Amino acid sequence: FIRKYELPSIVEQLRQYPLTEKLLICQNNATRLMDLTHLEILNTSNPIYPWELEVFAELSLFADAPTARCSFGNSDEAFINIINKIRNYQHPFLQKQKNIDFANAFMMVSGLQQFKVQENILDRLYRYNYFWNFVNDKINMPKIFSEHFNGLAYSEFRDLGILVFFYASLKYPTAQIIRALISKYKTAVDFLRITREEYKQKQSEKIDDNFENVIFGFNYLRPYPFVECKEVLFLPLPYLIIDAVTESLLTRVTMDNNSLREKIGKEVAQTYIEEIFKEGNIYNEVVPECEYWIGKNKIDSPDISLRKGNQVCFIDTKLSTPKLEIRKFNSKAIDDTISKYAKNIIQMYNRIKDFNNASFYPFEDKLSIAKEDVFGVVALLED
Repeated sequence: FIRKYELPSIVEQLRQYPLTEKLLICQNNATRLMDLTHLEILNTSNPIYPWELEVFAELSLFADAPTARCSFGNSDEAFINIINKIRNYQHPFLQKQKNIDFANAFMMVSGLQQFKVQENILDRLYRYNYFWNFVNDKINMPKIFSEHFNGLAYSEFRDLGILVFFYASLKYPTAQIIRALISKYKTAVDFLRITREEYKQKQSEKIDDNFENVIFGFNYLRPYPFVECKEVLFLPLPYLIIDAVTESLLTRVTMDNNSLREKIGKEVAQTYIEEIFKEGNIYNEVVPECEYWIGKNKIDSPDISLRKGNQVCFIDTKLSTPKLEIRKFNSKAIDDTISKYAKNIIQMYNRIKDFNNASFYPFEDKLSIAKEDVFGVVALLED
């Protein structure tokens, strides 16, 4: 494995190349992975993975090149050499782990990288389009969105994301097309752009000025995929436009506002999942949350109760996401996240016990349900 001090050496190597070349070769390789609805790892002997490109882009933005004297030219050899160094680098924390501890730690952080890549972008666009157009007597999501983004509707961001991803997936996102989209959706783009200096400052804070945290760490190119450098706007990783116009917007609106996030989870996410189950026409009954009593205690049932024949499944929806500090192998963040999800599971277990004890029965059809046919799920908004 590459030793830890060699990540800064990659930055030194990148300083030999002009910024424009680095970001364009990153963009070209990113578009090779893009299909119309998803990212597709190329079936080659030495495929390049999205998370490797994200580290390459991040290090490139950190690597000032005042006297750049090299060029990637028409060969991918130098680029592949850098990508291989990124791939072979192992975080010092992982180097210290053995056997099952290594497997647990690696699965935890690599999952945060890889699950999103496996998702169909149409699912994500549908989900957030539903969220930001949801209105009931308790919450008005279009109004909340408009107030946060200076009067813009979510459709501006949604359409920008769809068009950028579509044209990039055709493998020829020419400068003219990108410029036309930036011009047409300029106001939305302004919310998704960041200067190189701002990026370096924010990213340095996020990785604690420690390059060891680059490999698995959060990347500000997700909420801000457009990077401005000397009045030129770059889009080094076009596929990240989907992150920027979906979960990143929700994070920005609910930042430091847990009560709003909880309200969105209660009113919007819960209804969203309920409607999906109803539209699927798979279950005999789909029942929303209800109240029941045990003695003098009023208790809320799970968010959704499903019945198919003599089998039952309860679902609780949670808008929470794993702490970003997990990406740095922060033991407190790991323990806090495990504890939070454990409490969610215990709560579900207790509701199942109440059902098995006949303390509540949400369904219309009165059936005898065996304990082994009762299931519980805690559904998270993101992986």
